[in-house]
Amino acid sequence: MKRDDMEEKTMEYVCGCGNKMMKKKTELKGFDVKAWKCEKCGEEILDPNDVDRVIRLRCLIS
Repeated sequence: MKRDDMEEKTMEYVCGCGNKMMKKKTELKGFDVKAWKCEKCGEEILDPNDVDRVIRLRCLIS
């Protein structure tokens, strides 16, 4: 198992409102990315590695 996979399984985020964020998939520019979303206030954090991947792929396409 890669280090990133291990960190991803144990990683938890707490929102600024104090609520625990739930892991989910979301779409960014037509690509699926990992994200964590607060069910209480709706704040969302995108996985920076997935965002970088989308940016690189978009540069190759255009």
